[in-house]
Amino acid sequence: MGQLFPPKDCSSKTKYIRNLHIEGLILMVVLMIMLSSALVIIGRAFFEIIFFSTGLSDELMYSNQVELTEMMENGNMYDMITYEPEFTPLYEAYSSAAKIMSVLGYSFAFISMAGSIVLLILMKNTCRRIVEDPTPAENPVTVKKTPYIWLGFLLGSFGGQLFLYNNKKAAYFLCMGIIGLMFPICILYTTGISFADAFLACFIDKDENGAVTIEDYPYWL
Repeated sequence: MGQLFPPKDCSSKTKYIRNLHIEGLILMVVLMIMLSSALVIIGRAFFEIIFFSTGLSDELMYSNQVELTEMMENGNMYDMITYEPEFTPLYEAYSSAAKIMSVLGYSFAFISMAGSIVLLILMKNTCRRIVEDPTPAENPVTVKKTPYIWLGFLLGSFGGQLFLYNNKKAAYFLCMGIIGLMFPICILYTTGISFADAFLACFIDKDENGAVTIEDYPYWL
């Protein structure tokens, strides 16, 4: 795995695998955007539930809260009915920021959701091109289909599926996955590549022993 991209004179199947890996990486970025947007929306809702359930909300929201309290104590029902609250500058700033965050959060969430669907369709088409390509694999390896797919989807961030056939590459992915706990770009890479490989394996027919032949892709992308 020393060379970043495959050489220009490589086979069409190798180029398709490279494209699949790139699509997998983009998919992970889009999913991260969708997750971040969802967390922003949930976080704001959770904050407001906590905020409005406390007595501090009225003091922080209304600059004329004292007037309302005096009306209630004096029993001035007419004044209470016609009372118009005045929001504090702090709350008005928060309200404006919250509205902007909501619009951005929902927009990014829906756009990223649509983008992930489009990317999955593109990856599906790329997988079919790889499977239907008659070019023989350059580095074929045989693995059990079911464990390979499950390990790729569930533990692919740490190279779980690679331990089935390539311990050296698996060690690279394991180290990058651990480092990625502090530097997300590393685990983003391992997750995207592993997801793409496991997704490809779903389209490969297994033999009577439940095994499939896959490409031991030697490049980074």
